[in-house]
Amino acid sequence: MASELKMSAQLEQIDGELADHFRALA
Repeated sequence: MASELKMSAQLEQIDGELADHFRALA
């Protein structure tokens, strides 16, 4: 269960980084 939370947190971080990249491209 802890690993699932860790993966979820990593996905959120990656999603945030992708959003930043798209904003930079826009």
